[in-house]
Amino acid sequence: MIKVKLRENQLKDGRVSLYLDYYPPIVNPKTGKSTRREFLKMYYYKKTKDSSEKQKNQIIKLAAEKIRVERENKLLTGAFEEGSFFAQKESFLDFFKTECKKRATSDGNYNNWKSSFKYFSDFTNNRCLFKDLTEKLCRDFKVYLESTTTLKSEMHKLGANSKHMYFNKFKAAVKEAYLQGLISKNFTARIQSPKAENPFREFLEVDELKRLQATPCENETIKRAALFCIVTGFRVSDAFPLKWGSYSFDSKNRHVLRLKSKKPGVFIIHPISDQAFEYMGVMGKESEQVFKGLKYSANTNKILERWLHLAGIKKKITWHNFRHTYAVMLIEKFGIYAGKEMLHHQHVKTTEIYSHMILENKVKMANSIEI
Repeated sequence: MIKVKLRENQLKDGRVSLYLDYYPPIVNPKTGKSTRREFLKMYYYKKTKDSSEKQKNQIIKLAAEKIRVERENKLLTGAFEEGSFFAQKESFLDFFKTECKKRATSDGNYNNWKSSFKYFSDFTNNRCLFKDLTEKLCRDFKVYLESTTTLKSEMHKLGANSKHMYFNKFKAAVKEAYLQGLISKNFTARIQSPKAENPFREFLEVDELKRLQATPCENETIKRAALFCIVTGFRVSDAFPLKWGSYSFDSKNRHVLRLKSKKPGVFIIHPISDQAFEYMGVMGKESEQVFKGLKYSANTNKILERWLHLAGIKKKITWHNFRHTYAVMLIEKFGIYAGKEMLHHQHVKTTEIYSHMILENKVKMANSIEI
């Protein structure tokens, strides 16, 4: 049987400190330690001068008793996870910001987290404690995203995918707070994110790939890395920091890469072709970067843009479009489930966004229908 008692502690300065005594002990998720005491930071003086001070003492004791009853009821009904009320008066916004910083390994993901934080901070007027989080507040934030404008311009509403993405980041932060025992429940669990659109994802056709391969680039490492991404489907977050220690070769499986992928953060075994191995360049030490010195930056993207322009490619192509190109060719040849395995997706639904068809094959199909 859970019991919460209101206790007093006489201080040297004459005040009496009020605290709660828990039995059995509860766990403070912030420290990971069991405790029987929660100091309420509420005080009164036993020696009173007049009736007004007596009345003030009575009000303080009644307020403390109200907290005691709330704590006991919530523990008895399971409305609170163990110790979750320890964080109630702390800032959820500070927690959210810290969660953003944890995602700084990827520029794109980090920027989405920062934008989500900025919108929620604006929505709450830069103040939101853990105790302020409710399902209603979370639903109201979703409504706010549906109607607000972009951070860059008050003339433009947020796009469908931005609303979907920013609310998902917010949901992830709330869920993490719940998993750490800082709030009583996952307040966003029953809230669906704003619906995302499935935009067309650009990819390169066979003739464009041949032109790109034949076109010189001012930075040979960038060219090798780009072609490597096309024939392996690797994300930039995995390709750029790739080290030779991840590579192995044997007569049966030939070229294989073994590494922990940044996304989805799992260990993958990825076979590659002879051509992909050639793009890796001269083999170095296990600790050496395959594409030496290559980092994701504005300068790297500018060089890529100039190279694509030189190859006569007018499409708007980014590093991720190389992965998309790989996915389209792979799915056309071997089907969507093979694509799921080679792209290392957890769900085939994710792979479906890549299921376009190369134009040449569309033309063949169109010309095959005659009356």
